[in-house]
Amino acid sequence: MPDRCRPLDEWSGRDQSIKGNALATTFLSRLWSSAAVVLVGLTTMSAVSAEAAGIKTGMTWTVLGQVDGSVHVGADSRTDAYRGDTTIDQSLPVLCVLKDGRPKPANVSLDQYSGWLGGQTRATPPVPGAVLTSQGQGDVVCAETFGAGWKLAEFHDGGGWSFWGAGSIPAGTRFWTAISDQPANPWNSAGTLPAPESITPPKFLTAEWAVPGQFIASLPASIPESQLAATAAELVGRHGGTVLDVLSGTNGFSFTATDAQAQALSADPKVETIEQDSYGEPNDVGWNLDRVDQRDLPLDHQPYDRGSTGVGVDVFLLDTGLRTTHQEFGGRASLAMDFIKVGGVRDGDCNGHGTAAASVAGGSTLGVAPGVNLRSVRVAGCHGNLYNPLISLFQSTAVFGLDWVAKNHQGPSVASLSYGFRPGFWRRWMRKPTPVDRAASRAIDRGVTVVASAGNGGHNADRQSPARAGGVISVSAVDSSDNKPGWANYGKVDIFAPGVDVKTAGKDGDGQYGVTTGTSISAPAVAGAAAAYLQSHPAASPDEVRQVLIGDATVNKIPDPGPYSANRLLYVRTGPRPATHAGMTWTVLESRRTGKFGDIPVFHVGRDGPASDPYQGDTPASAKAPILCLVTLNVAPPFGDIPTSGFNAWANGTVKITKPVPGAALISREAADGICRSSFGSGFRMAEFHDGGGWSLWAYGDLVSGQLPEFTKGIRFWTAVNDQAANPWN
Repeated sequence: MPDRCRPLDEWSGRDQSIKGNALATTFLSRLWSSAAVVLVGLTTMSAVSAEAAGIKTGMTWTVLGQVDGSVHVGADSRTDAYRGDTTIDQSLPVLCVLKDGRPKPANVSLDQYSGWLGGQTRATPPVPGAVLTSQGQGDVVCAETFGAGWKLAEFHDGGGWSFWGAGSIPAGTRFWTAISDQPANPWNSAGTLPAPESITPPKFLTAEWAVPGQFIASLPASIPESQLAATAAELVGRHGGTVLDVLSGTNGFSFTATDAQAQALSADPKVETIEQDSYGEPNDVGWNLDRVDQRDLPLDHQPYDRGSTGVGVDVFLLDTGLRTTHQEFGGRASLAMDFIKVGGVRDGDCNGHGTAAASVAGGSTLGVAPGVNLRSVRVAGCHGNLYNPLISLFQSTAVFGLDWVAKNHQGPSVASLSYGFRPGFWRRWMRKPTPVDRAASRAIDRGVTVVASAGNGGHNADRQSPARAGGVISVSAVDSSDNKPGWANYGKVDIFAPGVDVKTAGKDGDGQYGVTTGTSISAPAVAGAAAAYLQSHPAASPDEVRQVLIGDATVNKIPDPGPYSANRLLYVRTGPRPATHAGMTWTVLESRRTGKFGDIPVFHVGRDGPASDPYQGDTPASAKAPILCLVTLNVAPPFGDIPTSGFNAWANGTVKITKPVPGAALISREAADGICRSSFGSGFRMAEFHDGGGWSLWAYGDLVSGQLPEFTKGIRFWTAVNDQAANPWN
């Protein structure tokens, strides 16, 4: 830091006496006499010192003056460039700069305390200082807010103390500013990080693509769903506005109002937050099916191996509607719900986006899962809706659509949303869920697998809701050469899928087709793959479906997936899926010789204490073991005394064991029974936990052909249990 900065700590608020050299005294007196000095920023500042509060601090600057398109920013009497002056649990804008070499205007006067930036300066919306974990992270905040090249402003950008730059920042604004050679930043100052719960979001949140005069209210969880409508009416009646929809998916409601009315409503103690509703963006810009049924390029140009087709599974398309009569849909497409409210419920698709997406998920020749039920939940219109005739989709409408699916789906279901919403500055950097994020999470909690496009902005998908939400399967795009296009988002991406020049169904005729590009098309391909898995695993949870798709994906095929992206490409498994769950095993507990001549072997097989787990399985599917097979013959117990009880009864048959097989081969009970039949003949099946009443059984048998019974102890074998998740297939 230059020497001229050194007196700063002497007038930083801890010692109001003026010490140091004459330059500092002159500068301080000028600052205190300037009408531009404002001691209170956008957020109320704590007067408690960093040492007393114990929380890390950051240095802040303010607006010192403005002249015809140029702004003067810098230190004032509050600024502490040595230790920081504002605790980082407080929210302030970030001062950003873009040095583009522009010359100083003639009407800007400089001195030894204020240089010319040689560029532009702007301030972001407020964010807690805790977000700024490094100067590099501050640069990211600026670049993602204003564009490439923007960086966090630094103390020395104009030489020190202050600088002039092109721009206009409201008088009174206070902002985070970095200093590279002092421990006065949120990331390197003394103190501790604040507890996350101590950082309270603003009560009123702005949106990046705000819908004028339209807002979303979030209410505390303490207000039950049954009281949402009444509470909404009460609040709007008190502060002004009109309720549009009650959004139980986010425990809130949407409404129209003036900005002043919405601000007043946000201050009501019954309200958690009010935020501006936002516009959504459609994520649009025969090879696709060929790619997802093979691991490697080049394409083999063979027919798509459809395997499971998704029969019995509902895919809900939250989109512009469907041309339900298109030949691709074969009577499987229907209108489930319409939230556009133009002329009542209407069938069809006057935009085409929804029909294209549906054909990729479940078209008879174009779809990944050509047997699914395609159900349209219309959340976007032709060119607009009742609330705004120019724009097609609002976040609040998507929330309503997801909430409807969560409440009304029956059986295995997938929700596919090929639209995205910007989370807003606060939620983006504080990683807090948006209303549509919460609605997606609620649908997942109710058993719906949610798939969303990652977006086409060429940026990190953590700026795309609901793709950014935990549990949502976020999908980005690749072309036919496995390259990620520059426009396809990266980062918070679970999986990539074909999304460039994909053949799709058209809206204007039952036999019309077109070509579509975008992550809007990638997402429904993954939705189709999810439906295909759910056909054979109808009880699978959304998390299981997500993990299976991730586990099945082909890895490391995308040359440049983008920073922080998982390099996974959709692969639709068409053959039997290897079993992965641990399986229960039994062993030989006792063997005897019986019969008049003592030549008939009988065996007591079952659980041998903790080595056998009938609740979760005890042996990984990767291990090999024989299968215990049983044929029931209704034969009498052997001659002699066989000790039986309620836990080790006579099984009325014969047991044998197969050659060792990997647990991964036991993909179902039917598959295991088939191995028994092929090994020993008709009637044999895999033995089950309850065949002898539970825990163990007695039966005739020859567990190891050609060996005497006493040599069979210690052998472990796969055994089924019907009512527990302790088999390799479940």
